[in-house]
Amino acid sequence: MASPLNQLPARNPDSGLLNVIVDTPKGCRNKYKYDEEHGLWRLSKVLPLGASFPFDFGFIPSTRGEDGDPLDALIFLEERTFRTTEWKADSSSCWVVRDLRRRRI
Repeated sequence: MASPLNQLPARNPDSGLLNVIVDTPKGCRNKYKYDEEHGLWRLSKVLPLGASFPFDFGFIPSTRGEDGDPLDALIFLEERTFRTTEWKADSSSCWVVRDLRRRRI
């Protein structure tokens, strides 16, 4: 099933900025993942009581990491956004992070 998120390019063609989709808002205990096949959001896991995500987490559409998932993105803002928010990000603010133990987090 094709959805608008599946069709969104990694970069905005006009500005050259990265498109980032928020999947887990700051302060949330629930980690969500986008199910591309069905075009919906699924609850991936719940953090322990008292723990929450310190920043907005998301992904860059139309990309794939070594694990087959879209590349992850971390958004540093003082206020939280909400799931499915689209951000335009400068690629100079990107980090390359590799899990050397190759385990799912």
